[in-house]
Amino acid sequence: MNHDRDVPSYLAALRALAANTGRARLIFETPNVVAENDMTGYVKATQDTAKEFGLSVADTYAYTSNIPNWHAALSDWAHPKDATYVDIVKYSLAPAVISEVSPLLCR
Repeated sequence: MNHDRDVPSYLAALRALAANTGRARLIFETPNVVAENDMTGYVKATQDTAKEFGLSVADTYAYTSNIPNWHAALSDWAHPKDATYVDIVKYSLAPAVISEVSPLLCR
């Protein structure tokens, strides 16, 4: 989902998505930290909507904002470099997916 809208519109779009999943399980992902915009409103909207609907969150914002010299991890003002994307998958996305999938595994 793009962050090219105001936070209330973004929140409404998240809620509509979460409410219309059918049997699918969603995992929301917070946006990564960016150089020119304060993303905390979008992060909170993502986290609050996930909590409201009982969904998991891959907290990419928390991961990227804690990278030392995180500006150097971006290819421009907003987009991570390829190596940063790999780390986002490893440290943010994969753990969220594993937490959703592991209870479904046959033992």
